[in-house]
Amino acid sequence: MFRVCPLLLLLYVLQVASVGAFDNTTDVDSLLALKASLSNQHGVLASWNTTTHYCWWPGVGCSLKHKHRVRVVNLSSEGLGGTISPSIGNLSFLRILDLRWNNLQGEIPSTIGRLSHLRYLGLANNSLHGDVNAELKNCTSLQIMNIGSNRLTGEIPVWLGDLSSLKTIDMQANNFTGIIPSSLTNLSEVR
Repeated sequence: MFRVCPLLLLLYVLQVASVGAFDNTTDVDSLLALKASLSNQHGVLASWNTTTHYCWWPGVGCSLKHKHRVRVVNLSSEGLGGTISPSIGNLSFLRILDLRWNNLQGEIPSTIGRLSHLRYLGLANNSLHGDVNAELKNCTSLQIMNIGSNRLTGEIPVWLGDLSSLKTIDMQANNFTGIIPSSLTNLSEVR
């Protein structure tokens, strides 16, 4: 009995000591690449560095169920400029991406289409341009798409009608052309 207790204690100490060793390097690397693609006038990204665990970084929320996996990136109204790094698509457990009310430019990265758990996409009130990327059709869990007040162009995508989880779509104040696709009538939950 007494020989088992030191063994259990040793296993516990090793487990506690190794918690940092099992961090998800893909998530931290993706966040650091996002930081590198942004300019920050208010300093919110200053603490995004390897001396602090990324789950404690401002604007980042991690999963309780899937330890050390990023579930939330909320950097709305932070005075950010720059572009959205394609590395955002590597945050495979991401459910909420909120980058509204900044001064982001460039196109919506196609890699966001890899985020199959994404429920909220908030990119409104920026200066994003180009088409609504067709890869977003793969975000099958998406419930809220808020991409209004940008400089997006092209037609409103027909495939939006296939995103059966969508409840809210805000695409106002862009430069879309063409007609509103009839496929949007498939979205019985949209408000």
